[in-house]
Amino acid sequence: RSVGTKNDWFCLCLYNYAHNWKKDHAIFNGPFKVSIRSEMLPTPENAKEYCPIYGYTLPELTEMWLVHSAVTPENGKRIGMVSRPWGYTDSPDAVAIGRHGNFFHWGFAAKPSDMTEPARAALANAIVYMKDFNRRHVIARKKDEGIATRDRATAAKYTVSRACWKDQFDTNMKFYHMMDSMITAVKSRKAAGEKLLPADEMYLKFTAPEKPVQEPYDQYLQKQDPKLYEIFGEDEEEYARYYDKNRPYFTTDGAYGIVVDQDARSLKIANNDIRLLYKAVELLENGGNDAEKGRRLLERYTLCRFSTPAQWKSWLDANRDRMFFTESGGWLWLVDTLDPAVPGNDYSVRDKSDGNAPVVPAVPAGVTDADNPVALKAELADGPDGTKDVVVTMTVHDGFHTYATLADGDSFIPTEITVELPEGYEKVGELVLPAPSPSATATTYYTGTGVFRQRIKGSGTGVVTCKIRYQVCDASICMPPVTKTFDLTL
Repeated sequence: RSVGTKNDWFCLCLYNYAHNWKKDHAIFNGPFKVSIRSEMLPTPENAKEYCPIYGYTLPELTEMWLVHSAVTPENGKRIGMVSRPWGYTDSPDAVAIGRHGNFFHWGFAAKPSDMTEPARAALANAIVYMKDFNRRHVIARKKDEGIATRDRATAAKYTVSRACWKDQFDTNMKFYHMMDSMITAVKSRKAAGEKLLPADEMYLKFTAPEKPVQEPYDQYLQKQDPKLYEIFGEDEEEYARYYDKNRPYFTTDGAYGIVVDQDARSLKIANNDIRLLYKAVELLENGGNDAEKGRRLLERYTLCRFSTPAQWKSWLDANRDRMFFTESGGWLWLVDTLDPAVPGNDYSVRDKSDGNAPVVPAVPAGVTDADNPVALKAELADGPDGTKDVVVTMTVHDGFHTYATLADGDSFIPTEITVELPEGYEKVGELVLPAPSPSATATTYYTGTGVFRQRIKGSGTGVVTCKIRYQVCDASICMPPVTKTFDLTL
């Protein structure tokens, strides 16, 4: 979660068979030979029932191959783990086999000695394959595990249909009959003096389910979407038309749902069409009432905060051929590059709680690497009404962090900035800090590029001395604390 990898946890058990693999992918083609003997096996019924939500059907049989021995409650084998499928492949640093940036998801839980020969070879090949992605970090960051993608519109369209209304009732009825029969059978066996298994005892603890009653279609619709119900009532075709017509303009509502972007809709340009960004720049250039709409669109769908239309246009022209749109990564246009000097991929811009993210620096604060993970720059900038700002830019290498606040008991060194002023100058307000990244405790981090700003006022000449003390760590090691001093001439 802290990295934003798409290799997250989906509530779906992975057992011992693989299916829908990319047969031409590198991990199935060397350096070790992968001799897969596939089988045509029955497609699970619950999978076939799930597919109408997304508008497709599955065959009766699916090609599969055995990865490891069976997982059963008796043999104590672990089930595997899968990632959510929505939006996994919508960025160039993710592919369907399980790679996102320099992270590889091997979901099967069996240890290699319990795997089949083809699985062992594929795992070894995956390790060899991943060496080429060393330090090629994640670009599109999935900050919210359950973030909606445009597939949500397909699902919502099905959810308000009469077919779904009926299927939901049928499913509830099947569940009722299954539970009722199981509870009745276990009670009969107990009454007959039979020895019960632990799983049987579990059924005895359940309250007998009530037989479901199908609610009227109109009441069902009101629960699904009260606002749309006020408009469309029970007109199933109108709901379908609404989702189809607005599909190009849906975006996340910030609560794992979708909402129509009325700004994009008014321009009749899909938000995943780069022409929308160019149109937004045009609105900024023209000024007037639509200028604010242009700015909203640019800041909604990018991680840049330029101050002039010319800067926006220059950035778009320079990066157009390598830009891509990611829904699972935040409904954003990002740049397919690992170069920190190129603005557009810094998620800390969106993390600002006040909604007024700082301008993305046109020039990077410095070059970092794993051996020198922090780069600092200090400078003076003009402020309003004759004031000046002491601006410190800290760039932390990807995968590393410095500390903002510490939980009780943590022995790390928090980042401290002190500003010493010459005679004739004084500070205006408190030091403005960048938004930190949270953790599972009260400890918070600084990652990526952050800007610290101290406003000062006064007159005369002199030297401002700025000291920055910090400690940088990654997931496995912390480096000794560092103090750097900058002298800035007034």
